[in-house]
Amino acid sequence: MTDFYLDTVTQEAYEALEGVSPFDYAQGGFVCSPGWSADVIGGDEVKIVGWTKEGEPVTEPVGGYLVNLRSDRELPAELKQYQVYPVTPIRVWA
Repeated sequence: MTDFYLDTVTQEAYEALEGVSPFDYAQGGFVCSPGWSADVIGGDEVKIVGWTKEGEPVTEPVGGYLVNLRSDRELPAELKQYQVYPVTPIRVWA
């Protein structure tokens, strides 16, 4: 299995991918392309960049609209423009 990390920049750009494999949708909006797993993280994510003296996290916005994919297939050419390589991903597969 290979993990792919995508940043489509905006939710609108992500929604425009509907119908492009692996973003084939069933009724209700669920991603359902066979052979793929998708984790739509979305936007408004933050990362911890430090800690206060009181032990509270200091965060900063990550930006973008994030989607994680997992498959034993190759990433479709239409999605390669969105592929990113985070050093520390926001979420990973368990």
